[in-house]
Amino acid sequence: MKNPHDQAAAGKTPCIKSEGPCPRIPSTISGQMAHRHTLLEIANRLHSARLATYLSASGNDVRAALELYRWNLRLAASFQEILSIAEIVLRNGINDSLRTWNVARQVLWAQALTSAFPHRHGDPDGTILADRVGRLHALRNRVSHMEPLLEVNISARHTDVLHVVGSISPEARDWCAGTSRVKQVARTDPRLSAGSSEP
Repeated sequence: MKNPHDQAAAGKTPCIKSEGPCPRIPSTISGQMAHRHTLLEIANRLHSARLATYLSASGNDVRAALELYRWNLRLAASFQEILSIAEIVLRNGINDSLRTWNVARQVLWAQALTSAFPHRHGDPDGTILADRVGRLHALRNRVSHMEPLLEVNISARHTDVLHVVGSISPEARDWCAGTSRVKQVARTDPRLSAGSSEP
């Protein structure tokens, strides 16, 4: 009987019993088992509580859930880019306006609103703008905390970003739109290839 270690060194499957040929596990099956083990290990490391939303959206398919989780990371990263632009433009626009206020705060909000957002149209009291900023603030928190974006209306939030930035500076809006990868990433949603409707 040959030494099992010699067989292993020769690239053969070692066999403990001497009678008959040593049974071999088909490579496709062993590969699938190893892949399954890897997926479960990754899922365990991410924790079931974090993956619960993705598993639910993927019919408890671990592979599909991890792919959806990875897509969510890409979507969050793409939103983070343009949200950062919007936040800086918004903050600077408001700061520039506040510098014109006197100590007694006799300047009315409407005047400050016009000064900070000179390209705001069809929104005299700033209600629509405030709603947009509120939605973007909520989205920013979700992105920053790495929460699922599966139920986010991607197109609407992308529009909110461009409208807020555009109300301050059309040039900054156009630059932001050219920078954005949000729509490109949205088209790679794994749920679309599975036959689900676009979020």
